[in-house]
Amino acid sequence: MVAGSVEESIYFNEKVDMYFNKLEIETTLSRNEIIDKLNQLTFTSKLPYFKFNFTDKLFYGKISNDSFIISSVVKGKNSFVPIIIGEIINEGSTKIVLKMRLHYGNIILISFLTSFILFTEYQNFDLARLIFLFAILGMTIYNYKVECKKVKKIFYENFGINKVITNH
Repeated sequence: MVAGSVEESIYFNEKVDMYFNKLEIETTLSRNEIIDKLNQLTFTSKLPYFKFNFTDKLFYGKISNDSFIISSVVKGKNSFVPIIIGEIINEGSTKIVLKMRLHYGNIILISFLTSFILFTEYQNFDLARLIFLFAILGMTIYNYKVECKKVKKIFYENFGINKVITNH
């Protein structure tokens, strides 16, 4: 699927895909320029145990020659920041493939909460519990999608995008 413009791909081609949110973009930059740009935007040292000032970095994680695993720097109390697994492919033109997913801790917590509420619901029907469950799941999906859009926007702005190949 080729999108018409960057804005169109950000706002209109979104699909509810909780676990993996995939983006494939073609860029005008070379592999080395992409790695340099990622190094400028990413804190790659071991994270300290005390509060650290990330004002000049947008991400933290690991970067290698053709792949990276990064996450956005959390601003405030936000546990919906996606883990970004990226790959740089050089086949004629340079492509960046991003796969975003929720942190495993969030997935386990949501699964546990859902099973607990459904199990107690099975024992004794209460509409309020179901409404609470759907509210939590809805908020999780919404906040995760908002954070994924922020990451996509950062990549669109910083990596000289020629075209968006896939966005879902």
